[in-house]
Amino acid sequence: MSLIDEYLRGRSKAFVTALGILTVFLVGIIDYFTGPEISFSIFYLLPIFVAAWYTRRTSGIGIALLSAITWLAAEMLGGQPYSNSLIGYWNGLSRLGIFVVVALLVSKVRQTLEDEKELARKDGLTNAANVRYFYEILEAERRRAARYNRPFTVACLDIDHFKSVNDRHGHRAGDELLQTVVNTIRGNIRASDFLGRLGGDEFALLLPETDAGSGRGVVQKVRDSLMETMQKMEYPVTFSIGVMTFAKSPPSVNDILHETDRLMYSVKAGGKDGIRHAVL
Repeated sequence: MSLIDEYLRGRSKAFVTALGILTVFLVGIIDYFTGPEISFSIFYLLPIFVAAWYTRRTSGIGIALLSAITWLAAEMLGGQPYSNSLIGYWNGLSRLGIFVVVALLVSKVRQTLEDEKELARKDGLTNAANVRYFYEILEAERRRAARYNRPFTVACLDIDHFKSVNDRHGHRAGDELLQTVVNTIRGNIRASDFLGRLGGDEFALLLPETDAGSGRGVVQKVRDSLMETMQKMEYPVTFSIGVMTFAKSPPSVNDILHETDRLMYSVKAGGKDGIRHAVL
């Protein structure tokens, strides 16, 4: 089942919908040739489930409608005996109602699971990736970079004097500051870049397919924008940033973050408010 799930997740929505339509027609043909004595209801439900789970609600409802019509056609063409011709249509409407309800329930369950999964990946305050999810993404990039021998850059960023904001203005002001930092960073990075909150006032930024020169440019742009925003909002903070470009992929995620974190702390030890770059 896991192989089937992985396969369907990797296909486009149009492909899955087309697969569902084809399955309905195949079930209808078999239903027609086997006659009215054998029930095929569970087989009509299969493409409805697949469409609603792997595509979207509208596709699931569309496959439900097609399944009800196909089942009715198989019965009519196969000579299903009814005391009144309207009974077949009534049964068809009843099945359609059941099929639509199944499609809606399956789609709702899938959406709920996706929402919960997304929430489990996010930091509750800033909506940046939490530590666990950032580690997962970083590990995937580490493996990809090792496979294709491609560089990537990681930056660790710490907010200088963050504690003073909490002490002077309260934790609500500190929370607003963290949210502002995340929003500002996101406004200055690519869609393919990835931001995570490692804890407290420390963040990490993953820049895939980024060499040393490009990494410096991105991080400098981020820092300039952060400082401009902090000055406008009158936050008395600066930023210590360590930027490490990995020309060769290290053995583990811990090695990556250890080296980058060490570089960031060397900035703090040297007076804070700066960026330090290195290539490994």
